[in-house]
Amino acid sequence: MSVTISLGGAVSHHHGVGFLRGRWLRPALGEEAFAVLGDLKAALDPAGVLNPGKLGLPSPFVPAGWSWS
Repeated sequence: MSVTISLGGAVSHHHGVGFLRGRWLRPALGEEAFAVLGDLKAALDPAGVLNPGKLGLPSPFVPAGWSWS
């Protein structure tokens, strides 16, 4: 994924960004865009119940730093 990002590729491909690729979404989007994504998720899902832990975003249901890999 690091090589993909460095060459301008997308981390989502056709399977999206879930648990496995979530940790690469921040470097792929950049800090400002990732912050907007987090703010949008928080506004639309204040309880954090929709897809917890996906997209590399913090979740009250998933321990910080947890990942599949």
